Amino acid sequence: MSDDTHNLYEAITRQATALQPWLWDIRNTLHRRPELAWEEFATTELICASLRSLGLEPRVIRDGVGVVADIIPEGMTGVPPIALRADIDGLPMNDLSPKANRSRVRGKAHACGHDVHTTSLIGAARVLVELMKAGLLRRPVRLLFQPSEERQQPSGASVVVDLGFLDDVTDVYALHCTAHLPIGRFGVREGGVTSACGMLELTANGPGGHTARPFQTANLGREVARVLFQLPDDLLRSYDPRATLSLEFGTATFGNGAANVIPSEAIMRGTVRTPEVERWRNAEADIRTALDRITRGRGVEWEINYTPGVPPTFNTKTGHSASVIERLWDADAVRPTEQSLGGEDFGNMLEAVRKNGGGGNLVRMGVRPLNVPAEEAADIHQSRFDPDPGSVAYGAAYLAGVAAIPTT
Repeated sequence: MSDDTHNLYEAITRQATALQPWLWDIRNTLHRRPELAWEEFATTELICASLRSLGLEPRVIRDGVGVVADIIPEGMTGVPPIALRADIDGLPMNDLSPKANRSRVRGKAHACGHDVHTTSLIGAARVLVELMKAGLLRRPVRLLFQPSEERQQPSGASVVVDLGFLDDVTDVYALHCTAHLPIGRFGVREGGVTSACGMLELTANGPGGHTARPFQTANLGREVARVLFQLPDDLLRSYDPRATLSLEFGTATFGNGAANVIPSEAIMRGTVRTPEVERWRNAEADIRTALDRITRGRGVEWEINYTPGVPPTFNTKTGHSASVIERLWDADAVRPTEQSLGGEDFGNMLEAVRKNGGGGNLVRMGVRPLNVPAEEAADIHQSRFDPDPGSVAYGAAYLAGVAAIPTT
């Protein structure tokens, strides 16, 4: 190992560790005031102020939210950059943590860890700027603080792609919190790591009437119940089980509250998930075929409104990520991880960069405190999700590392 390489590893871990108290203060500021998709105005202002303090020139992505900034070593203007991405929005749910740093905004919470992602990238920016000043940063880096990961229409990642912020990017990397791993461990997987996630809305219409004369109606309640149970099962049973298509309904509404009135309209909404790209592309056609098979000739008209949503997140270049983690810490820090049915719009960015001949990946960063057993830790999207304060330093070091450490 050359002296420069050794100095690079040492500088990254030393600086990130030293930044931990400062970064955790930023995380707590974000955590107390979460903002939902396309409303991340205060979050954007905090990011911009933090980057300007480092001598960078941040730009707002769209409609007053989201940030992009470039770190360009001397003599490298015009050289294609590597990109690092963090998502910045919160979730529409309550924070039930007993801690003093919990959300102070009713009905909004950073329960997915996006505040940790944002803070980690701010920390990585500071580390990378210091590496640049020391002559240890050998390529440009683009920082992408993406709005609206939790909302599909429009997805923040797709907007970043459409606005051209990845047109000249070689590779793009991101991380995501997980309570399934302890602090200091990273889940790495080549290939699919999250799944496609689309949104389905079904509207049913048929003659309504009195519950005393259901034979004069379409008996919409029973038809809705049939579809609620049969459509997900049909989609699972009718195709190759290796290409799972999971439909789960989250809401079904019909009727006006009167117990003796059979309604004439019902609306059902749910998510459609699959780990397979081809199944994702064919999902709407498969749903239409299955729904017609179940409902044909039963006197109800069905309208399908399907949004494809996000593609699977397909990882490449995980050998680089694993090598960086091992070099910054040790081999035990790299752990295998499974492909989940959760959706993640970072897949849009990876698809865009692959078209340029590049790649990249999303790793899962362990945030569970060491003194909390795995079975007791709250998962992401739960109201008591509580990452270890050290997670922001690990995140900053990892993101700085994948950008600054040369690929082997």
